[in-house]
Amino acid sequence: MRKIMSVILFSLLALTCADAQTATSALERLDRSIDAARQTAKVPGINVAIGRVGSDGVGKVVYERGFGLADVENGVKATVQTRFRTASIAKPMTAVAVMQLAERGKLDLDTPFREIYPKWPKKRWPLTCQQLLGHLGGIRHYNRAGEASGTKSYVTLEASLDCFKADRLMHEPGTAYLYTTYGFTLLGVAVEQASGIDFVAYLQRH
Repeated sequence: MRKIMSVILFSLLALTCADAQTATSALERLDRSIDAARQTAKVPGINVAIGRVGSDGVGKVVYERGFGLADVENGVKATVQTRFRTASIAKPMTAVAVMQLAERGKLDLDTPFREIYPKWPKKRWPLTCQQLLGHLGGIRHYNRAGEASGTKSYVTLEASLDCFKADRLMHEPGTAYLYTTYGFTLLGVAVEQASGIDFVAYLQRH
């Protein structure tokens, strides 16, 4: 995957330096390079989108393509409409949402999480969004069979807390680093509580 990203970045640099006459051929080379890197990495299918902010401050998509297959068994091609799991790409998105709300004064990063979300079970120690952002909250990561590759779907973000909300904290918040996906699930809930709308809806609007 790193090779694919490198190909995209170098090709994008070449594309931005190209004039109008060579833009089309540059895009064709970009397509070929990405797909070749995908095949070398043995990745079944990917989506690639590149955004650019203009001089007016408005962002727009300047390149988007689907490569490979969305469904290997049935031979369904990947397109720009194909949905893939965002995996850890969702973490920086969540962090941006949290910081936006903090800047607007709607979310205090140092407020104990239980004050933000009273349904959170009482733990040995309190934890904050500030600590969760730095993977310092003591919330565990995936450590059970099938957690990382599970396909169970949850109707709401709150419902997904059932996976770990009863577990003890791994350490006192702020005293140790422990990479955690579940910690960012809590941050997503904080976004919902502070904004008053669904997490996905917030990301789509902001």
